[in-house]
Amino acid sequence: MRVSTIGMAQASLNTMLSQQAVLSQTQLQIASGNRLLAPSDDPYGAANALNMEEKISITEQYEDNVILAKNRLNLEEGILSNVTLIAQRLNELTVQGKNDTLTKQNRQTIAAEVNQMRDQLLALANTSDSNGEYLFAGHKGNSKPFTPDGAGNFIYGGDNGQRRIRIGPATSLPVGDSGNAVFREIRTGNGTFRASENAANTGTGVVFANTVVGTYVPDNYTVTFAAPAIAGNPPDYTVTDSGGGVVTAGTYANDSAISFNGHQLTIKGTPQPGDRFLAEPSPNQDLFKTVQDFADALVMDTSTPTAKAVYHNALTRVSENLNLAMDNVFEKRSEVGARLNTIDKQEVINETFMVQMKTSLSSIKDLDYAEAITTLNLQMTGLQAAQQSYSKIQGLSLFNYL
Repeated sequence: MRVSTIGMAQASLNTMLSQQAVLSQTQLQIASGNRLLAPSDDPYGAANALNMEEKISITEQYEDNVILAKNRLNLEEGILSNVTLIAQRLNELTVQGKNDTLTKQNRQTIAAEVNQMRDQLLALANTSDSNGEYLFAGHKGNSKPFTPDGAGNFIYGGDNGQRRIRIGPATSLPVGDSGNAVFREIRTGNGTFRASENAANTGTGVVFANTVVGTYVPDNYTVTFAAPAIAGNPPDYTVTDSGGGVVTAGTYANDSAISFNGHQLTIKGTPQPGDRFLAEPSPNQDLFKTVQDFADALVMDTSTPTAKAVYHNALTRVSENLNLAMDNVFEKRSEVGARLNTIDKQEVINETFMVQMKTSLSSIKDLDYAEAITTLNLQMTGLQAAQQSYSKIQGLSLFNYL
């Protein structure tokens, strides 16, 4: 086979150019720190790298959501903690308010404090987050949750929505509670039924909704007192349902419990013939109305035994309702705490996953500098050899031997 001089030169040049291209590739890898400069360098590895980068990006968004969720829930927990403290103080004041040695001025002083705490509760319920959205407005973040109507009632401007946020591939949780759930959907009485006196009572009876005993049968019941059949005995009573049917009857003994259809009431004091007391399924009442009722009760007239009984009945209702309001707030705080625990656990999972993904991505994309520099040295040696070979081949000619 004939090998021409120009063929040898061309082959030597091609070798030298190939060595230069490989050397340039290695130099770019070292300069950038990346093993993959183009998908063609490792198509399978590049595809895996893109997949991992996408997972890392999604997990970073989850981590951003974790921060947002923590901030909102910590804010809510702080507010509920303050609400709890205020409710506890109000409960203390109801006990203080039942003291018959208090003067009218003493009760007015307590009423002033109660009104201040009502305003504090309103401010807490209308708290905004860092984005300027109301925390307890549900999905209507731009609507003020609670506004007094001037008649002792409080209008809710939010909705029942509960915002959720995803903090992991399979984990989403609420990052707030509606004002309805925290401040409005609160049962009265003992949580099942409530008791109250008739406004026309003339005696000194004060009624307490004790508890549910046996099988509870919901209805609107009336306990009516009558003169005893035997003079000098305690008054008799009759319990009727909403249809007027007699449920039970008996003779009243002071402070004794009256039980019927799952209800247990205690009436203290001395009811007069014709006095009536009501028992009905517990409706909801918002916390602000309960506090307003407390303030209103403190300025009632207590100059007669009957008026004093009305006053004590009002404070008894307030005390029962405050206890249920505190139970509701405690429950919400417990739920918030459980969500924060879930976030902490998911945050650890996210961080572990991120470390694994970044480690795997590094093994695909990142350059091994020690190996790359060794390769670079070998390639430079190969290039130098190719250059020297090309130089000698170019100098070859048969005319040199004539």
